[in-house]
Amino acid sequence: MASGLIIWRKDSPEATSFRPDGTEGFYVVEQKTRLLARWNAKGEQVEVLADRFEGKSLNRPNDVVVKSDGTLWLTDPDFLFSKRPGDKKELPGQFVFRLNPKTKTLVKAAEGFDKPNGIVFSPDEKHLFITDSGTPNIFRFAVHSDGTLGSRETFATFAEKGLDGLAFDLQGRLWCCTRAGIRIIGGDGTVLGLIKTPGKPTSIAFGPEGRLAVTMSDGCFVVLPERKPSKIGTR
Repeated sequence: MASGLIIWRKDSPEATSFRPDGTEGFYVVEQKTRLLARWNAKGEQVEVLADRFEGKSLNRPNDVVVKSDGTLWLTDPDFLFSKRPGDKKELPGQFVFRLNPKTKTLVKAAEGFDKPNGIVFSPDEKHLFITDSGTPNIFRFAVHSDGTLGSRETFATFAEKGLDGLAFDLQGRLWCCTRAGIRIIGGDGTVLGLIKTPGKPTSIAFGPEGRLAVTMSDGCFVVLPERKPSKIGTR
């Protein structure tokens, strides 16, 4: 950015995932307000897309991904309830939801998680991958043509819990944020390598020109092709 780092919003509602909506805005999960919303390019909330399921408030939406058919898929773990007694947990479980943004129809796509967190589709969208922070597992689901999911498979298991964000690179390898750093995983679930990071990585994304962006608790790092990581901001 030619003008350098700028403050977009000073009052973020603990927004942890942003996905382009195709109109210069973003689909955003707001953990503080426990909902999925649409923001415009100015960072203003312009639409609430989902805040309840079957009449009950969502837990704490954490991550969202957009499928090519326009549907939104979000994880909804129950983080922070023990630390925020004023927030009432209403849902009986922790689910992954599918949302049609046009009709705002929210459907439970998968259940049986401890803390569903990171979520990503394979490049061909034939599989959906989800990290469960309450377990050391990455789970994989076959995606059917009608939008339903197949049975859950354990794709990879690590020594520690606390798994977080996911992203695929152009070579079809899966990158996973873990307590040890970023693990790179092959198509058969084999760990190909580990990139150690200065803090625990929480989310990861690939951008234009091969750029890699990783968030941590104290900032965001961007890796440029054939260059060293450059810290672009802290909080």
